[in-house]
Amino acid sequence: MSYVCIIKHKEILMRLKIEVLGMDCSKCNTLFLRVNKVVSEHSIDAEVTKIEYVQEIATQHILQFPALLVNGDLVSKGTVPSERKIIDLINNFLSDDAKIHLPAEQKKSKNIFFIAALAVLIVALVFILKNYQSNPSTSPQSDSTITVKNQPKEYKDWVNKLYNYSQQSTSYKITFLEFGSTNCRECKNMEKVMVDVKENFKNKVNVVFYNVRKKENKKMVDFFKINIIPVQVLLDSNGVEYFRHEGFLNYTDLITHFK
Repeated sequence: MSYVCIIKHKEILMRLKIEVLGMDCSKCNTLFLRVNKVVSEHSIDAEVTKIEYVQEIATQHILQFPALLVNGDLVSKGTVPSERKIIDLINNFLSDDAKIHLPAEQKKSKNIFFIAALAVLIVALVFILKNYQSNPSTSPQSDSTITVKNQPKEYKDWVNKLYNYSQQSTSYKITFLEFGSTNCRECKNMEKVMVDVKENFKNKVNVVFYNVRKKENKKMVDFFKINIIPVQVLLDSNGVEYFRHEGFLNYTDLITHFK
């Protein structure tokens, strides 16, 4: 479903085409509303559209959402920029006399004091924690060995919770995990394969991309022992790995391993 909001301003001659790509998710909806607010408040002559159709999104070969396009150029993906940032992005497509000029952000002394106090508190807590852990006799429960020992089991339970579909009310039968990055040539070649699988097996195969360069994916990368990219991992409906491949794998060869 596509939503269109058109706002006119007589002083600007060129109408911008602004597109928000993404499904019906909170981030995608927030970005759409935020862009419309910026366009409305600053009287920008622009057509703002939200694209949710999988077929339309697939033609852009974008895997991180929400994505923001201005006049067909990708200017943001995977994040929800602030209103000020959205204005900066739009300004790149406006003539000099039509650019939006905002007053410089004022730094309030209260905010500076709060940040400084918070930094001091963090340093103090780190110092106390180090001293506390250096004397294990003061607290038997602070044994770091126990924590490390329990971590793999806990994360295994987390992975099982995510991808064990036998315990969920879902139509998925397979999980297709793609480990790679946005700077790897072979990884970029896998993007089209992922899009094709999503289109042709949308009710059967759950396609999940993990960027190995991002800190939030480190535990998942370590759990699956990824040492080279790209890597394709297939999990059955119980969340158990049954196939793995390193390097580029074309669509035809990949789907032969779907159960």
